[in-house]
Amino acid sequence: MRRKMFSIWSVLLILAISLGVLMPGCEGEPTTGTIIIKATLDGSPWTGNLTYVLTPSTGGPINGLCVEDDFIAGSAWWSLTYISAGPDGAHCVNITPSSRQLLTQGGTITFTLNFEKSQDASIEVKATLCGEVYEGAVAYSLSVEGESVVHNVEVPTSATVAPGEWACNVSFNPPGAYLVDITPSPTQSVSGGDTITFTLNFELEQDASIEFLTWTINGQNVTPNTHQTPYDVFFGDVIDVHYTQRVDGCQGEVVEVKEKSELWIHYTQGGTLTYFAVQDHWGAVVKEPEPIEKVSQMVTLNGLPIDYMEFTLPIQEPPMCAVLGVETIWLLEKCTNYTKTIDWLDIWPGPGGPGTMLFDITPSSPSSYYTLVSTAQVELVDDEHVNPEIKYAESPPLYVRMWAEF
Repeated sequence: MRRKMFSIWSVLLILAISLGVLMPGCEGEPTTGTIIIKATLDGSPWTGNLTYVLTPSTGGPINGLCVEDDFIAGSAWWSLTYISAGPDGAHCVNITPSSRQLLTQGGTITFTLNFEKSQDASIEVKATLCGEVYEGAVAYSLSVEGESVVHNVEVPTSATVAPGEWACNVSFNPPGAYLVDITPSPTQSVSGGDTITFTLNFELEQDASIEFLTWTINGQNVTPNTHQTPYDVFFGDVIDVHYTQRVDGCQGEVVEVKEKSELWIHYTQGGTLTYFAVQDHWGAVVKEPEPIEKVSQMVTLNGLPIDYMEFTLPIQEPPMCAVLGVETIWLLEKCTNYTKTIDWLDIWPGPGGPGTMLFDITPSSPSSYYTLVSTAQVELVDDEHVNPEIKYAESPPLYVRMWAEF
């Protein structure tokens, strides 16, 4: 009988050791402790059914089905994972003090699953145009997985929504404007009871313009004329052309503009040879008021780049034509009216020598007649938010007689 009882106790002891319920310590103390599982709902204690898993660093996991609950378990690192269920209409926000804790011999650890009731959230949608508050027509949508899409056609507006990660998408811009960005982000998360804001930032579409303003000889405005009444120009005289131009858009924004200007010189009569010299002076093409920056300048002859040099155009049968050109790139401020001046020609050699011109011209005969026509075009150098049309302007003809003498 004693042997039988000894065998039964031996089996129970081995089973207890294998289950980790009772293991001898250094001084005969058990190497087990207690794990307590609790829950809260909106900060208050809650009991009921839910599913979770307790996983030790060594050994098999324990599945739980309710709280409050407690377990006698072996000393180890234990991790709690929430699976499902819990308070109706609530979600588990975290596990405190940590989802992984160390259970020591004779000790107690507590895992608390914290639930919150789902609350409605709020989304506000605002807009700016050229940095200023915009109120008016704009079509946008708000979307999140598992919920219906929210549509609206004006700003500012607000919407009551479910918590989640919401995305804002714009489908129709204010008239004449384009979307720059959505701040702080086009996708944002919102919790129950909280509010997030999408700000739609727009700028006006960019469009350039240029118009002929006037011819000048020696700085004096002259009226375009006919072949019957030429203007007489002599050595040292200067012929300029002026344009007015601007770039529409948001006031104060900077835009890059590529410009091309040409001077068509039509020989009419007199002389046998015309001499030109390329000056390409940096100050020969200027704007008022002072632009942000003049980036580059290049002169051309008959559409091809030309370096500093002298060249001649033999005069055969009228109408002989030379096309002098200059190409520039500028950084301009939008909504500013600029006056562009091109110092095309001086009749050289004059008393002061070469000036701040693009070209010098020297007629070889006592007098030669020319008809001058100036053209200009502007092109915005930017992304798709510009009017792609290249704007063009052409001056009325200027009829001059150039004298090859002082």
